[in-house]
Amino acid sequence: MYNIHINFNKILEIVKDFIGDEVDEKSNNLRRGAKPKFSDIKLIALNLKVECLSIDSENYLFSKLNYKYLNDFENLISRRQYNDCRKLRFGKTVTLGKSMAAILNK
Repeated sequence: MYNIHINFNKILEIVKDFIGDEVDEKSNNLRRGAKPKFSDIKLIALNLKVECLSIDSENYLFSKLNYKYLNDFENLISRRQYNDCRKLRFGKTVTLGKSMAAILNK
């Protein structure tokens, strides 16, 4: 089948290449306030991986992450936090996904 963690790490490296200059040393967007433990780049990479695997159910995703991959994802956020952060970074995720698709279609 597939391993979410291995694929996540591959996409994470691509995301870092694309938006590495737009984030701080902890891979978070430049902003005031508390810095999340699960970085913005990791959240975008996880969101892109979920889209690539066509996982529509967040309940299924987080049950799988919490059951099979709990030790693989450091500081994994809750499902509610994932939804909140995903909405805030939707524009960046879409832009990045289109850029990656354009490169793959060459």
